[in-house]
Amino acid sequence: MVIWLAVLIALVPSLTLFIFIARKKKLMCLAFTLGSFGWIVSFYARLPILLILPRIVGSGILFFAITALLAGVFEEGLKFGFVKKIKYLRVDWKHALSFGLGWGIIEAIIVITTGILATFCIQGYGISSNLLVSAVERNFAILFHVAMTFIIYKAVTSSKLSLVFIAVTIHAIVDFISMMLHQVLRLPSWHVEAIILIMATFSALYAHIIGKQKQFHQ
Repeated sequence: MVIWLAVLIALVPSLTLFIFIARKKKLMCLAFTLGSFGWIVSFYARLPILLILPRIVGSGILFFAITALLAGVFEEGLKFGFVKKIKYLRVDWKHALSFGLGWGIIEAIIVITTGILATFCIQGYGISSNLLVSAVERNFAILFHVAMTFIIYKAVTSSKLSLVFIAVTIHAIVDFISMMLHQVLRLPSWHVEAIILIMATFSALYAHIIGKQKQFHQ
């Protein structure tokens, strides 16, 4: 029961939003699929570096900083490449939103699946309440991915490459703070998720502000 509740909490809000805006529009479905594919590519592209990095710098703060920077560079860099090269990703804000939702939802699926498997391996069939915390956090992460996607969308449509650097920087900072709160400060899970929500919300507000400087294509 807890497993299904976690899955519903993690996926239903964003999937419902996607279904509402896409409705049978094939290009939005393609944008969503490409977003999912993009996250997978960005993760496995940096995975070899992540595997050897602890041998080079250890597992301390420097490791967290480099890991966060790699996430920003690979994810936002790949988003920029996709939006720049594939025209239908920048048709309008709905296509950009579909791309961002696909990016965030596939990560949510993998994180929740990994969490369930890890819990089974460690605790057998006794599912930890931390799984529910992780499920809630996925919604914040999806909001963050959508915000970063809109910043990249703006960077491409307005030819402001500085926004790509800003997106990479914001992504790296948010990831670094999240890892520090979890791994170093060891704050309670709900406290960490509250801070992540605040960071995701401010990122979304920033994306909205720069979008209003020149309206997204309608």
